[in-house]
Order: sequence, then C-alpha cells, then structure tokens
Amino acid sequence: MTETGSSASGGRLAHRASGLATSGFILQGRALGPDCERVHPDFEDANFINHRKAYQFISQWVADKVVLDMECGTGYGTAILAELAKHATGIDYSDIGENMKLKQLIFGMVTFAPGMYPLLAKGTGGTDSARYCYSVWLRHLVMAQKNGLNTHPKTVAEIGPGDSIGIGLAALISGCDEYFAFDVVKHADIGRNLAIFEELVTLFKNRTPIPDHNEWPEVDPRLEDYRFPAKILDDVRLNTALESSRIDEIRNSVRDFQRKDSIISYEVPWYEANVLKKESIDMIYSQAVLEHVDDLRNTYAAMYSWLKPAGYISHAIDFKCHGTADEWNGHWLYSDFFWKLMRGKRPYLLNREPYSTHIRLMKSEGFRVICDNKTTSESKYTVDQLASRFKCISEEDLVTSRTFVQGVKNFSTTERAA
Repeated sequence: MTETGSSASGGRLAHRASGLATSGFILQGRALGPDCERVHPDFEDANFINHRKAYQFISQWVADKVVLDMECGTGYGTAILAELAKHATGIDYSDIGENMKLKQLIFGMVTFAPGMYPLLAKGTGGTDSARYCYSVWLRHLVMAQKNGLNTHPKTVAEIGPGDSIGIGLAALISGCDEYFAFDVVKHADIGRNLAIFEELVTLFKNRTPIPDHNEWPEVDPRLEDYRFPAKILDDVRLNTALESSRIDEIRNSVRDFQRKDSIISYEVPWYEANVLKKESIDMIYSQAVLEHVDDLRNTYAAMYSWLKPAGYISHAIDFKCHGTADEWNGHWLYSDFFWKLMRGKRPYLLNREPYSTHIRLMKSEGFRVICDNKTTSESKYTVDQLASRFKCISEEDLVTSRTFVQGVKNFSTTERAA
C-alpha cells in the first residue's frame, strides 16, 4: 500500500487497511506530505498530525500480526504499530541504497507469511532445456580432458540439478553407469525429465556440436573448440552407450527413481554426508549452484568424503547478485539483517561468499585445485563501500564475478594436511 498524501479520507483508508488485515502482513507505505516531504515527529504541523492519526487508525488491525513498515522514516510510526503487533519491522529506503531491487525485497518479505513461498516459487531455469544440459555436460568433459582427468567416470553426482536432471541424463547417455542428484527443493518432474531425455538421445546420436557462447553466453566454462568431442566420445564408446537396451534402462529409471534396479538416485532434501557411501563417486559437478549453498564447509567436506581416491570435482560458480541489486556485486552492500529480510523464508537465495572462500574451503578439505578459470568484471564500488561483513575481502574477490574450478581428491591425509 502506498499513500501518496496525508489527506486520504478515513473511509478510503479503512477500506485498504481492512483488506490488508486478512493477511499475515500489513505494508504501511510512503508517508509524504502535500509538498512531497517526509514528515518528522519534531515538527508537529498538520501534515504530521494527520500522518500520526493514520498510524493510530491502522494500528487497530495489527494485533498479533507481523508488520513491515516500508519507508518508515524516523520509525516513530513503527513504534506505534509495535505496541499491538506481534512484531514490527521498519525499513527506510535511504538505508537500502539506490541499487536495491524492491521486487526481491517484497518477495522475500511476503514469504514470511505461512504458505506463501510454494505459491510464489518458480523454477530455477537452465536445466529445462536439453541443449543447455547437453552443452554443460560436454563442457565439463572437455575441461576434464584438458586437465588430465578421467573423461569416462562410471559414477557421477550432481549438486543442485534444478528444474530437471538433464545434465545427469547427458552423463548417463554418454556412458556413465550411475547418477546421484542432490537438491534442497524438488524441482524436477517425470514429464519434463522424459522430454529432455529423448531430445538428449537425439543430440548424442547426431554428434551435435556443443552449443556455444552465442547460444548460452553466461554458461561456463568457455571452450576453445565447440565441435563434438569425438576423441572423448569415440564411435566405440558412444555406440555402446546408445544401444537400445541401455537407453531403455535409463528411460525406465527416469520413469521411476524408486525402482530397485534404478541407476538414478534423486535425494531431496539432503543435508547429511551419509546419504552416500564414502569413496563411491568418480566425479561430482555443479553448474551455478554452489553460490546458493548455505553450509559450504560441510558441502565440500561431503564431496571429499564421497569421492574415490583421485576422484574430482568440477564446478561453475557464479558470484554475481542474481537480480538482487542493480550492479553485479551490489549484493555485498547489504547488511546481514537486510539480506535476511530479502531472503525471507526462501529455502535458498545466495550465500554471498566471494571467490576466495570457495578456493580456501576446497583446499582445506583436501582438494588439489588444478583448474581455476576466473572471470573478472568491473566493480563500481570499492571495498570500503561494502557492508561491514565484506570489508575484508580482497581486490581480487571484488572483481571476480564467476569461476570454473576443477579439483582432485588428494590420495593421503598427509597430502590433505599440506
């Protein structure tokens, strides 16, 4: 609700307030006088008196409700509402900054209302396209070959598959024996997975070139050559992988993950490392996911535990704001309290950790980083302008907008400690 003047009639105000009172939140809008100046409790003119009456009038509907007072100014009105509300929070845009994405803030605040997030949630994007999934999987394989890693992993695991398990299906179609997917929210469904699977089979049968940066400009890693990787997926390997009996086996597993003989495992939600046996996986990958994971340390520790000796991780990580600010790194300007309001009750948003945090955790958990392809972007902010939590980040972190990393599990605890 946005009140653009203090002369609104009591009847109109009552109508708006009564409509808001049926929900879990009441949004109290801008407090502007006839000359568009904010009211101030130290100047008790007619504008202020009317404004105070508006707060007092609305307060009769806030009992036992959670209240967000937008554009609260000095906060005197928030205090009036707090006398009766279950909880009242005041936010003034001057504290938010010019790069605020109001839509994200309001979305986050609305999710505090019980049952709202499932109604508002949308898909993650990307993996609802077979060509995207095909491109991502083959890029990870090409980079693995470039870095001397195993390009024929038998067991693969994915962190955060999103709208479909399409990247994992591409892995299976190309010859992997078993696929494990881990997510915190169930996005994928059978119909979408089957449709993407059939299209992926066609892409592999046709030896389709890898969709490049012209089609997917934001997808990492970028390659020097986007031709179909025939040296990795030669005719012997691919013809074997595409045998009709094998394709039927994958298709049946897509139709029912719970089948006793399913080669696909889809764990939602997952929070503990014991969902997988230790040293059972050859390769673990993710695509623009680890920037959303809250518990990074335990996630990297779980990956280390799951991998076989000489197994490897392959991750594209995006450090940008994901639409929460006007500048790509504007999310580092927000205080932790404000970020908590923006996130709301969403099961994930961004962890806001910079590039160096990921590299440090990989190494501390025992990975030897063998590939680190950073992308830098211009920053309109200096480190001194960031929120207090981020004032200690390096200049390298400030300009690193994404990276593609591959790391190998060290063979021994001695190497891990080193």
